Amino acid sequence: MTTLTEQFMPQWRSRNTNSPWREHRLYVIVIILSLLGLMALTLTPDGTESPGNYVPLVHLGKAVQCVLADYCRKPWQAYRFIYIDFLGNIAIFIPLGIGIAGMFAKRGLRAVVAATLLLGFMTSFALEVGQLFVPSRSPDIDDLIFNSLGSLLGGLLLVKFLRKRGEN
Repeated sequence: MTTLTEQFMPQWRSRNTNSPWREHRLYVIVIILSLLGLMALTLTPDGTESPGNYVPLVHLGKAVQCVLADYCRKPWQAYRFIYIDFLGNIAIFIPLGIGIAGMFAKRGLRAVVAATLLLGFMTSFALEVGQLFVPSRSPDIDDLIFNSLGSLLGGLLLVKFLRKRGEN
């Protein structure tokens, strides 16, 4: 049975079949590329000024209420929040969760859940702290929550994929 790495990148086959690097190299690359992409997306000035948000899920609640009750004056802001701030923050952390889960997949579901949540949260926290030092960027507690969920979702998707293939 070939591993996921051999299937997608056969030129990377290692002579040492017991090497941990051989087993995890695709996931390490996914993690590195994810981190580089996340830093590019979150630690560059975006030209908008907004105060930091330190109260969890208030903006999401208001946006959902606005959309469902159809009472707000600017519904496009609610949709923007739902699509970009909520779904976008989850989506950008899915690749990181996949990479982390690949490193822990052989240790079981509990290890994958713990690792993706903890490392996804720590990565998001580091990026939010970094935004304190970037002009026109501000930390947001919701980002921390949604990013951690995205990392967990990516990990669970990989576990499901590996179980379907019979590799886990």
